[in-house]
Amino acid sequence: MKKRWKPSVKTEQGTEKIQLEKHDIPALLLAAALVFIPALAAVAGFFVLLAYWVL
Repeated sequence: MKKRWKPSVKTEQGTEKIQLEKHDIPALLLAAALVFIPALAAVAGFFVLLAYWVL
């Protein structure tokens, strides 16, 4: 059986495993949305400008 990679953080005491709690998931989704939505809007805007320039 393959060992699954678990996120960990190195501290002065050694390596500690990061426990992902259930209540952390909405915050992660919100952070992902705040990063990806402006990026998608920028890409879409670029293509709109490109289409306007070509046509």
